[in-house]
Amino acid sequence: MRKFLYAFLLFGVFYFSIMMISCNAAEHFEYVITEDNRAVVTKYTGRDTVVNIPSELGGAPVCTIGAESFLGCERITAVMIPESVTSIEEYAFEYCTSLETIEIPEGVTLIGCGAFKHCAALKAVNLPTSLSQIEMSAFENCGSLERIELPDKIQEIEESVFSGCVSLKETVLPSKVYEIQSKAFRGCISLTDFSMEYEWVTISDYAFENCIALESFLAVGAPTQIGTGAFTGCTDLKRVKFGEAGESFCFSWGIFYGCTSLEHFTIPAGVFSVEDNLFAGCTNLRTVRIPGGTRQIGDPLFTGCENLEALYVDDNTYALTYARQHNLPYIIYNFQFGDVNRDGKVNGIDAGLLLQHLAEWDVNMDFDAADVNCDGSINGIDISLLLQYLADWEVKLGKI
Repeated sequence: MRKFLYAFLLFGVFYFSIMMISCNAAEHFEYVITEDNRAVVTKYTGRDTVVNIPSELGGAPVCTIGAESFLGCERITAVMIPESVTSIEEYAFEYCTSLETIEIPEGVTLIGCGAFKHCAALKAVNLPTSLSQIEMSAFENCGSLERIELPDKIQEIEESVFSGCVSLKETVLPSKVYEIQSKAFRGCISLTDFSMEYEWVTISDYAFENCIALESFLAVGAPTQIGTGAFTGCTDLKRVKFGEAGESFCFSWGIFYGCTSLEHFTIPAGVFSVEDNLFAGCTNLRTVRIPGGTRQIGDPLFTGCENLEALYVDDNTYALTYARQHNLPYIIYNFQFGDVNRDGKVNGIDAGLLLQHLAEWDVNMDFDAADVNCDGSINGIDISLLLQYLADWEVKLGKI
């Protein structure tokens, strides 16, 4: 009988302890219950460094981390979000300056405006495949964030979403992204390479402003708009390549303003208009290829381009007239795939330049002409096709 009594008392103490832990955890959360019996966390009042948000509050499943609910909780280093949650609302974790890890479960579809803004210690975040929208400034000024991989349902990179992420080195984008909004990556000073594949895309104003370590930007697909100052202040930018543009496409004002490492640039086919100061302050710019379809060219275009050697233009085009009217050096050049050095011939010199490029030598070449299979990248397939062409094999360079 005594053993039974002890066992009963022990069970009671254990059960009561568990209940106390559960109640105390719940006591740290303020919440509301919606009409459809869902709990929305409205405020965290605890002082824990590791926070495990309960899956139920008040008998209702927790479905939303509410606006500003963890705002300024500077002690928190890690947060576990339950699988019942579908949305993280605006500024939910803003100024959680010690937050290093956040577990976002499958089922979350929305990360709201500024949700993790100023989370300076956040190093990594795994985004679920269910996520379809990341609102503006969601990760702005997350100074320790090094890598981001966006799930396939994301179609827009909203305004300032990664602005000021000074440690960001790698981005992985889905192929369905159709817009990079204003200042999306502004001030990402550790980003060195950026590549994306898309059907069509708009890159808005100052999207990559002051990405001072960015050396290469490769975009496979048809751009519909490149906004004002999109690459302003990208002082290390050396290589930029866009796919063929759509009709009536315009290069906006000052896209490459102050890109002091840019030496060669090919304006993609389809660009109808080029606005003022496109290359202003590009002090090392040497050559620019302007396609025959370009009908409007801003003035001034090359302010401060003291090392400009030549514009490559087609005969009987507006670009040729522009060069003559402004006393700019030019070379009349009829584009052909494989003519890597733009001398009007496809020969072993072109193959040699392409091999040097693949060996990571710094060479002056026409990247569009070097992409002989038109897949948006320059690699061993291109040199193989070029060598076959020079050996009189039955191969075709360019679009088939």
